[in-house]
Amino acid sequence: TRIEISAVNKEGVEFPVELSIIPIATATQAKPLFYGFLRDISLQKMLEAKAAQDQARDKMLFEISRLAAETGEFKLLLRRSIEMICELAGSACGHIYLPEPPVNPAVIRATGIWHVQSEAIGAVRNHTEAMTLKIGEGLPGTVWEKGEAIWMPDLSKQPGFRRAAEFEQLGLKSG
Repeated sequence: TRIEISAVNKEGVEFPVELSIIPIATATQAKPLFYGFLRDISLQKMLEAKAAQDQARDKMLFEISRLAAETGEFKLLLRRSIEMICELAGSACGHIYLPEPPVNPAVIRATGIWHVQSEAIGAVRNHTEAMTLKIGEGLPGTVWEKGEAIWMPDLSKQPGFRRAAEFEQLGLKSG
C-alpha cells in the first residue's frame, strides 16, 4: 500500500512523503510483519504544481489569442484577460490600466475594466478610478516602467503607495 502523507523534519518543517507498506509473509511468525518505507516527494509535488501552473498559463494565453483573433472588441478582450489572469494568480481583484497616448504616453489611467469577487472593495475601486499615474509611480506605474509582472507581498511597505489606507481597511495586503 502507498499513502501520501506529511512528515516533519528535525527543524520542524513539514514536507510531503510517500509511505509504502509491504507485508512480510512468514510461516513461523504468529504476528504479521511489515516493511515501511518513506520517500520524500517534495520535488515531485513541486514539479506537478509547476506543470499545472504552466498548463493553466498556456491555456490562458491560447484563450486570449483566440479571443483576439475572433473579436474586434478590445474592451471585451481586456475584460476576459483580467478575469483569466486573476484566476491564474488566485487574486480576488484586478483591474487594467492603459497609457493615454497620444496625449501623454508617460501617463496611465484606470480603464474601468475590473475583475472583482467582492463588491466590498468599492472604496478602493472609486479611488483607483480617479487616479492617473506616471510611469514608475505605484504598482501599475512600476509594472508599466519595467515591462514585466511584479509581486509586492506587502503594499503597506511600498513608498508612496497612494491607496494604502483603503487597502489596509479592507485587509488587502499584496498586489
